[in-house]
Amino acid sequence: MASIQINGNASEIKAEVFNDGVYVRDLPLNTLDTNLSEGGYDPVFEVTTPPDEIRVSALEGYEITGGLPASVFDPVTEQNITRWVDIGDYYSLTIKSGNNGNYTPTVQAEAPSFLNLNFGGDTANYTVQVVHALGLVLETYPTGVDVAIPNTYLGDILQIVPNPGFVVETVTNNFPFDPVEEVGLRFTDDGTGVYSATLRSHHFNDASPAYWVNATVIAGSTTVSPFNQLYLADDDVLNGLADVPMTDPSDPEINRSEYVINVLSIPFEIPAEVIGTETNVKLGNHVTDVLAPTILEDSITIDLGTIQVGGLGNSLDFESEYELVLPFIQSTITLEPSLVVGKAVSVEYVLDVYTGDVTVNVYNNVSVSPIQSIKDTVGRSIPFRMMNNVNNPLGTLSGVSNNVLTAFIRIKTPELQDGEFNNLVTKVGDLVGVKGYVEFEQIRLVSKASGNAKAQIRSLLQNGVIIK
Repeated sequence: MASIQINGNASEIKAEVFNDGVYVRDLPLNTLDTNLSEGGYDPVFEVTTPPDEIRVSALEGYEITGGLPASVFDPVTEQNITRWVDIGDYYSLTIKSGNNGNYTPTVQAEAPSFLNLNFGGDTANYTVQVVHALGLVLETYPTGVDVAIPNTYLGDILQIVPNPGFVVETVTNNFPFDPVEEVGLRFTDDGTGVYSATLRSHHFNDASPAYWVNATVIAGSTTVSPFNQLYLADDDVLNGLADVPMTDPSDPEINRSEYVINVLSIPFEIPAEVIGTETNVKLGNHVTDVLAPTILEDSITIDLGTIQVGGLGNSLDFESEYELVLPFIQSTITLEPSLVVGKAVSVEYVLDVYTGDVTVNVYNNVSVSPIQSIKDTVGRSIPFRMMNNVNNPLGTLSGVSNNVLTAFIRIKTPELQDGEFNNLVTKVGDLVGVKGYVEFEQIRLVSKASGNAKAQIRSLLQNGVIIK
């Protein structure tokens, strides 16, 4: 048997006993362990057992830098005897006869390692971010400069996100192939047009100079139907279309006005990033001389910004009512206090440009999914004249003209009143809408009851009642 003691902090290192590569038990730190076997032949059971092995490893965030010698000098044999072997993830000591010792490994905090990258290519048309597996954005990095991504993001996802109106065509990089995990740093389309790569341990190698990643990003639309084309039309465009002949002399049965699906008036501007180049308006297979900018997407996301929700810092924050008021939307949205207090609340409209239908999504900075969603309609379909015909009857105004130009949250906080005791408050007024335990000091009782009945009522009220 052998006696071994490993000294150290249990929050930094651990020691374990293995036998023939199989875990047996933990080895207590700072305690002499005399129950370690050097193995050998057992004449009773006629079996040969291997010696025990001690494995000492640093916990996450720490590394062992010394204190576990690779060999010691034996003055009897005048030879160096092998002791601890650095396996990489741990230090190993195989128990031998008389192999006693007291070891104190030196430990220090592990220095972070980095993935050094430079994102190039069409840098103005995409962004780079690190995203948690649950979808929460952890960090956004600039393009065109060297960035150092720390290994604290190990296991998270590095993404190349095209700007609205653009699509990623190719992603190339010079990151070397890793022979252990048999993969380099490879970006692939996650199905939404975003190119993603999971960050692995071999990526954080502090390489200098930084590796490069080039993304080719081109203008394009992934949502507009190939059978339709959307145009941004002002008064000049509509007046120009009004003078376009609606019939074709070679085919008098064709009425070109039937190719106009809808003319929709929207009460706010269309975001510039989804407006394409100016082109000739087409009606069926007829190309007119009227020029109008195209709209690249038929479902447009409009960011209404972020609202930081503060509070009083006490329980009244969670008794308050939080009401989200939105531009051009008739109904308000009631928000659950626990989902918004102390959080950043962001709002987006998803506009269907064919119908004016709007999906309102409300997010906080914690949940990936919307905390609230409603559907409404804004704008209206308007009539348009083509030659001598007026098409599309006037639709009713959808939404509301509420003079609200930005989203805001209206907070209604309960009245806080001074109390005489820890759990009682004093209030003067009518007994309307009051619930719970109530004691009355002065009572003005209006009733047609008898004097005796009124006296009994006053007595009961002054002694305290529970109103449900």
